[in-house]
Amino acid sequence: MTALTEVPARTTTSRGADLRIDGVSKVYQRQVTRKRVEEVPALAPIDLHVPAGGFVSVVGPSGCGKSTLFSIIAGLERPSGGSVRIGGQDTTGKTGLVGFMLQKDMLLPWRTVLDNVVLAAEVCGVARKQAVELARPLLEHYGLGEFADSYPAQLSGGMRQRTALLRTLLFHRDVMLLDEPFAALDAQTREQMQNWLLDIQADFGKTIVFVTHDIDEAVYLSDTIYVLSGRPGRVIDTVPVDLPKPRQQHPDLSSTPEFTAIRARVRALLRDAGRTPAEEPR
Repeated sequence: MTALTEVPARTTTSRGADLRIDGVSKVYQRQVTRKRVEEVPALAPIDLHVPAGGFVSVVGPSGCGKSTLFSIIAGLERPSGGSVRIGGQDTTGKTGLVGFMLQKDMLLPWRTVLDNVVLAAEVCGVARKQAVELARPLLEHYGLGEFADSYPAQLSGGMRQRTALLRTLLFHRDVMLLDEPFAALDAQTREQMQNWLLDIQADFGKTIVFVTHDIDEAVYLSDTIYVLSGRPGRVIDTVPVDLPKPRQQHPDLSSTPEFTAIRARVRALLRDAGRTPAEEPR
């Protein structure tokens, strides 16, 4: 991996910003009968903080409100209470201020890799010529240069996720929300993608919030892990991950006593919350 000063397009891609979630809650209304409406709490008041350039993972039982939390941070849903602040500014209910990558890559099959990567930048108002000039060095730098003119159907799962991740990166947002982006990949490809993501994090310093059901993945990637309870989701503990960086340079990290201890702590918290992420699909 090249040094930060050598990363292409570094001056045109924004860096991370402080993200602060203060007392965010969500209650849905469900029509039970024609005359009766029932309140369904999805999120209890949640506080969550990610410093600029930080990497936080969120884990919890199925149905605990992780996706709802992401939708609120992205401005796609308004909370029932509380606020979202990015870089000190109140962004509650405002869309288009974060990069958002789902588990499915959502690539457009009729667009090439290059065209898919520049799509988000174009949507943001960047001229196509400029977007292409930004994208091509990134494709080369991160191993997709020779596939720039390929279509999604011609790519492996890992390449598709790389394409989707670069598209999110070119969205020019300080905060990136990654919702189980590697869940559908095989173990070997998943490990490669984790290291690839850490490379991008080191190069661009984005603020990342990462949802996963994989405890080892959360420990390996994160600075801090937020553990949520069952519905309505609330933070039952915040687990710091004090492991050496860059993690990619420690291939046996997962077998160290420090890693094992953090894994055991998170697993115990999830057990107390009702079930571990592996016990039930999301």
